Amino acid sequence: MALPNEAKARQSRLMTVDELAERLNCSRRTARNMAERGDAPPPISLGPKLLRWDREVVERWISDGCPRVESKHAVAESVA
Repeated sequence: MALPNEAKARQSRLMTVDELAERLNCSRRTARNMAERGDAPPPISLGPKLLRWDREVVERWISDGCPRVESKHAVAESVA
């Protein structure tokens, strides 16, 4: 079981689809579609319907010019 500080740190490094959409200046649906097509980093699955994006990965992807992501349908491993 994660300690409260560890859980808080993990949450701050993970982005919701709302945060991703805001960062990309698009709708939630567009942000999810981009990740599904490989046009954005894949999400991390925290449960059957709970997806998050690693903030550092997203920021690096943006600073690199938003290149296509190699494995377009892969969902990143769950964070334990």
